[in-house]
Amino acid sequence: MADANAPAKPQFEPMTTPLARLSFPSLDKATKMAGSQGQETFHATLLFSPADFSPADVERWKRIKLAIAQCMHGKFGAAAFDPQTKRLNTGFRSPIRLGTEKPGTPGYGAGVEFFKAGSQYKPGLTNPLKIAIPVSELYAGCFVRGTVSPWAYSNSGNKGVSLNLHNVMKIADGEAF
Repeated sequence: MADANAPAKPQFEPMTTPLARLSFPSLDKATKMAGSQGQETFHATLLFSPADFSPADVERWKRIKLAIAQCMHGKFGAAAFDPQTKRLNTGFRSPIRLGTEKPGTPGYGAGVEFFKAGSQYKPGLTNPLKIAIPVSELYAGCFVRGTVSPWAYSNSGNKGVSLNLHNVMKIADGEAF
């Protein structure tokens, strides 16, 4: 029976991402992400350049980061955060990573932040008019927006937050990676 005094676990509606470049898409067939012990998923990595964000994209990015922090706090409480700096403690994983972690990988590097998002269900694939498009129109390097929602995990000693991928909207063509 649930504890009536326990805080409610936050539920998150899908949030629209800032403009991103698509990388390592697996949107037509579910596969296992590298290193994953879980089930096969549809997934993609989205690359962001925060210095180039529009004011609306700055707000979208803030909402996503806040939802990740709230999800982390909802699952792990204050233990996930350093009380002095309010930053994530070692041993807890955020889905947002720095592009400098992948030197030499096209699209990554200084000034880029990225995350992987996935789902066991095939995401919706659309154009800006919200008309369904074939997966063949989405490729590494094109510009997209996604809809994502955070979820917390604790598995095999790993603790953190990941992102569900709900939809991918192709915004424009870009140089292929």
